[in-house]
Amino acid sequence: MNENQNFLFKKYTNNKITNNNKSFLSSVCTNRYNLHKFAAGTLNNSNYQILIEVPEENSLNDWLAVNTVEFYNRLNLFYGALRSNCTNESCPIMKGGPNIEYYWKRKKKTIPPDYIENVMVLIEKILDNPKVFPPDESVKFPKNFKRVTKEIFTKLYRIFAHIYVCHFQDIENIGAVSHLNTTYKHFYFFSRKFKLIKKREYEPLKFLNIKFEIQEEKKEKERQKQLQENNSQNKNN
Repeated sequence: MNENQNFLFKKYTNNKITNNNKSFLSSVCTNRYNLHKFAAGTLNNSNYQILIEVPEENSLNDWLAVNTVEFYNRLNLFYGALRSNCTNESCPIMKGGPNIEYYWKRKKKTIPPDYIENVMVLIEKILDNPKVFPPDESVKFPKNFKRVTKEIFTKLYRIFAHIYVCHFQDIENIGAVSHLNTTYKHFYFFSRKFKLIKKREYEPLKFLNIKFEIQEEKKEKERQKQLQENNSQNKNN
């Protein structure tokens, strides 16, 4: 995040729905805390195929957990930045596209501000539940942890979809498009890599997803070409 974006998000920090002080990551100088710092630091890494891989000597559940917290915090900041523009009047329907509407429990129609607040508060409760996200590294994750993670990622994706479809102009107005794209691109490749979201859920942003995939394929070809050229030069030397 550059200085302008950092200032921008500090400005809107008080608008967040929930706090970022998760007990799961409260202990510094632990492997999980260091893993969290590593995950946060990879956001500006352009090689998404590398940054989403589970780091050596770390478990899949730990990697899923720290990234779940990181994406939750990032999305919390984004929505906080545009929260004043997502009102009952300006945003009467929780849309993810022209023909896509998201409902709260049991198909209960809910306006976006309430829907998103319900989602973020619910996720915060899950993240703060030591039985699901144990702060003690000696305590194992529950057997259904992957399923819980899938539910969280699906809900976060729907908020991303709403932001892109209904509030992209607001994001442009505060100069945060680049950071939103970087965060979502990371989120998309991470969720796809670990199969955290059902394919049908990706429908609202499928064209953006395809664009990102093409970009990454092109970058990967360029990296491979550069690698071959470097190897060839080394052999000649």
